[in-house]
Amino acid sequence: MDHNIWISFPKAISLVGYLIIAYFIHITLLKPTLNLLHKIYHYHGLHCLPKNFLFGHLKLLSPNFPFPSNMEDISRNMYTWFEQTISTNKDRSLSVMWLGLFPVIIISDHAAVEAVMTKTNVKKPFFYKYIGLKNGLITSDPSLWKIRRKAIEPFFVTKRQKHFVKLMEQEIREIPEKLLNQIDKPIDMEHLIHTSTLRIIERVVGSIPLDDLKEEKEITLDLLTSIEQIAMKRAMNPLLWFDILINFFETGKSYLKNLERIETLMHSYMEHRKKVITLSPPKQPEEYDLVHLLEKHTDQTGTLEELVTSIAAGHETVSVSLRWTLFSLGNHPEIQERLYHEIIEHFPGDTPTDDFDKINACTYLDKFLKESLRLNPPVHFIGRVLDEDIKVNGTKIFKDTNIFICITSTHRDPSIYPDPDKFDPERWNPENSSKIPKSAFIPFGYGPRNCIGYRYAMMELKVYLIHILRKFSMKSTRTSESIPLKSEISLKPALPLEIILTTRHNINQEMKDL
Repeated sequence: MDHNIWISFPKAISLVGYLIIAYFIHITLLKPTLNLLHKIYHYHGLHCLPKNFLFGHLKLLSPNFPFPSNMEDISRNMYTWFEQTISTNKDRSLSVMWLGLFPVIIISDHAAVEAVMTKTNVKKPFFYKYIGLKNGLITSDPSLWKIRRKAIEPFFVTKRQKHFVKLMEQEIREIPEKLLNQIDKPIDMEHLIHTSTLRIIERVVGSIPLDDLKEEKEITLDLLTSIEQIAMKRAMNPLLWFDILINFFETGKSYLKNLERIETLMHSYMEHRKKVITLSPPKQPEEYDLVHLLEKHTDQTGTLEELVTSIAAGHETVSVSLRWTLFSLGNHPEIQERLYHEIIEHFPGDTPTDDFDKINACTYLDKFLKESLRLNPPVHFIGRVLDEDIKVNGTKIFKDTNIFICITSTHRDPSIYPDPDKFDPERWNPENSSKIPKSAFIPFGYGPRNCIGYRYAMMELKVYLIHILRKFSMKSTRTSESIPLKSEISLKPALPLEIILTTRHNINQEMKDL
């Protein structure tokens, strides 16, 4: 009897082992494969542009796939693909992008946006990890995001916004003088704006003085731009989705090297910050920077992740939006003049623009900015992963499906915005704006995972416009419609946004008196 038990015991162990292996195969391979096949079958009937059976839309987006394609081609094709897909969809609600055999659902209808951007759907698609921000607020998984978001939110309260405006004023008041040698000729202010917004955000979040570490700031700009472009290449090439394969490609090697260089720069910023704080410690609670707040709630790794996230997002969002805003002003002289008169009413001459309440009193400026952000949002699309099944216009969308929300199309829905391509700040009069659903205007996202610094971005845009517009009038060299667009992480022009600045009366004498 005992002998038989001992013989059967190894067999039982083997059986348990086989069952464990079978369960592992089912969970890691069979179940995901069956779920994918089910999604492929289910989403096959949704609207989409013609596709390749095996590659889906990858060849349309990245013409040389599976080999590397030019980034300019990928970003232009991405924008064009989105616009063609949604414009050929009668109800604008649901379309599908096929990245090989992997479906990504595209939505733009505000009701669909409302259904997706709920309190529970806060997970980001896998390709957000390619942006290079590691576990920062933009890219982190929901559990960590909730902790970090709660820790960072106090940094952007109204009392601190008033302090931020004073820091912005220190940098932006110098911009008109820098532009004096650029008048009466076409200029693209891209580098000036990007450099300036970077200087401000590094001062706000890390106490780096505006004129310190100039070389490091230039390198930071170049690295962030490179990482953004490579992130798009990775997203459009399934061969680059896997970290284990990325070292076999030059694109991957460059990407990893740039991430290391960014991390080194962040360490140098932190070391410099310590010296600055030691020599000149904050005197008021609102003067403490974001790093000070983070050090109370996370470790050094977390602090560095949120520092680079704040720097990357905080300068890119404002700089792209400001370039489009100035270009729009140059194409609408009557709007420009009305805005100018409102600005000089509240900020005549060289009145400092560090008065938070006076800035908020510029109501037409607020309407103008909203309309500019409607037509040219800083980001082309945002992504979510569903944490439960939902229905959109009667169509079931499964849990764990990747969703793209196309912001440019949401903002041009003719059922919400009559004559949607017209630049019309009057849309934002109280009687009109009250009819616009919140999910139909999402330049900074929507729902719990919206941009945490959107109030900061709006205030900074206003300070720039006040300083520039009260000193210069401007005329754009092209119409907005003639500028092709490209979709990287941000929505960018594929041609220079050139404007011609003309000094307003008495500016030369005013500048001499500074």
